Amino acid sequence: MGETNLKPCPFCGSDTAPGLWDMKSYRSILYQVTCSVGADGCGCETGWRVYAETAVKAWNRRTTK
Repeated sequence: MGETNLKPCPFCGSDTAPGLWDMKSYRSILYQVTCSVGADGCGCETGWRVYAETAVKAWNRRTTK
């Protein structure tokens, strides 16, 4: 997978808990970014995506006010 460059969690602010995870499904591999509770994160996550880059973009997306 290449470099992920994940932003800190938008909910708890952790910069160490977010990580990219993968899961083999019936026909492909799916990707998700999760703020790992095991690493003192809050557990928030993106949905499963077909591409790692799409999961990272979903995680890093922030709205502006």
